[in-house]
Amino acid sequence: EISICRRDYERALMQNPLHLPSRVNLAYTLQVSGKFMHAWRQFTAAIAINPSKWRDHSDNLTLSETYCNANSVLC
Repeated sequence: EISICRRDYERALMQNPLHLPSRVNLAYTLQVSGKFMHAWRQFTAAIAINPSKWRDHSDNLTLSETYCNANSVLC
């Protein structure tokens, strides 16, 4: 279940807040759960951790157009 995955990613980030795959996957689980603002924060943190490598881990991450449009964000 997605909540179990989210919990596991949160635990991994407690051990290593800079673990990029966990950060991106947490953002994805938040997105599919409809928690778009939380997902956006995690996604932004992933970019801040490593601006050149985050895309390597973002195959599943696409913030919804609804969220992006509502917040004037280019996706």
